[in-house]
Amino acid sequence: MKSPQRLFELIKNGNAIAILAEDSLIEKFNELLKYNLMDIVDDKIVLTSKGEKAMNMGLDNILAELKAKELRKFSKKSNNL
Repeated sequence: MKSPQRLFELIKNGNAIAILAEDSLIEKFNELLKYNLMDIVDDKIVLTSKGEKAMNMGLDNILAELKAKELRKFSKKSNNL
């Protein structure tokens, strides 16, 4: 199973320990938190509405868009200094 699919499966189960136990999932887990695609509620992991959309559209595509948007925003700030 590909890591994004595995990650979403573990998120649906709310299983943070299993995610953190797999080195290949930790980076994606951190990105999901950074971009508010998931949240931790009552010690369980849940997808936000934005995360549900990412799951349906493809996690890698959504993360690439969010990173590009962040880079453009940072670039604009740097140019205004």
